[in-house]
Amino acid sequence: QNETVVHLLLQRQTLLTSFLPSSPSHTRIGRTPIHNTHNTSLKKMPLWNRSGSGSGSNHGDDDGDVLDSTVSLYRNSRERQGYDDQATLYAIILATEHLERAYARDAITQDEYTTECNKLISQFRLQEKAALSNNQSVEEFMHIYDMDCPRAAERLLKMGVPEPMNTASSSDAVAVTVAETVQHFITTMDAVKLEQRAVDELQPLLSDLMDALTRLPETPNDFEPNFKVRKWLQKLNELRAMDEISEEDSRQLYHDLDSAYAEFTRYLKRK
Repeated sequence: QNETVVHLLLQRQTLLTSFLPSSPSHTRIGRTPIHNTHNTSLKKMPLWNRSGSGSGSNHGDDDGDVLDSTVSLYRNSRERQGYDDQATLYAIILATEHLERAYARDAITQDEYTTECNKLISQFRLQEKAALSNNQSVEEFMHIYDMDCPRAAERLLKMGVPEPMNTASSSDAVAVTVAETVQHFITTMDAVKLEQRAVDELQPLLSDLMDALTRLPETPNDFEPNFKVRKWLQKLNELRAMDEISEEDSRQLYHDLDSAYAEFTRYLKRK
């Protein structure tokens, strides 16, 4: 009888261990991070195979024992908020992928695409800081949850601005765009000169500058300001929001912005 009791206790421990998740942070529903406020209850499972009729006399009343344990997906409100933040980041990346596909199929207009894309890029920058830990990147997050979103990765992690589209504009619209571009150049260069080096400080400024440059009509494909600003924007998009560029990179960024601004003014004089 003692051997039977020990055997049953070992079976109980084995079953309990097999149902406990190894890491709450990797618990998923399908391919989506957990995003609910409920606990996951384990189904009642028998502790042994009851098909053997001859063993009933040895088990006695223990035949009715079942494992009825509840495993919580989070232990406190902070962990619960972490799941919510990851789910929001997942939704933003997925929405960007669908937006890019819709625009490629000409299912939405240019204005609709630009408005929604700018909104998603802004939301992505905010949510990235809240959802990911210090040592986790967006690429790792997408790999963990099997996110096959190449268009979203290109737009959010590399480009950082909506797809440009140069169209003929009225003289008033061009004048406004030129004024905005000059303003963004000066603002970004002043920020670098004041030794702002954090990615989450510089990236929005470069993104606004890149957006203004791409709205200029009749610019050549090899327009130097576009090339230099895009290069730095892609470099910053590969870093975490809390990262900072080095002093050497800061000096190089200011130099590239200064030369890009000079080329931009020469372009205006030629026009």
